[in-house]
Amino acid sequence: VGKLLFYGGKWGSGSIVPSDYVKAATSDKIAHASHSGKDYGTTGYGYQIWTRSDGSMFECMGLFGQYIIVLPDKKAVIALTSATSVDFTNVTLSDLAAIIDMFNGGANGQAADALNLAWKHIIPALK
Repeated sequence: VGKLLFYGGKWGSGSIVPSDYVKAATSDKIAHASHSGKDYGTTGYGYQIWTRSDGSMFECMGLFGQYIIVLPDKKAVIALTSATSVDFTNVTLSDLAAIIDMFNGGANGQAADALNLAWKHIIPALK
């Protein structure tokens, strides 16, 4: 998915997703800062994709710490998997606050470690 987005919807010699759609999906549609003050912070949200208004990065954040980071200027796509332990035993569907806390962005607690390590070790090594 990251490579497909990086190549503007093209795969091999064909186009799987229209390039106009990919461009729209990876640009700010809603201004919403996520992870402010962090190297991996974003400024907005496209179509299920967190974005930066300057186009330097966009990322998909999956539940409990799964990430696809696309850095067009670095010509890089990084996929990270991590885990955030969640205790579902004491949560009921009527406990909306607890449910929201569980699903509140992947970069909380343990899952943030993967992003921090990527920005500390991987991204600086990219030319």
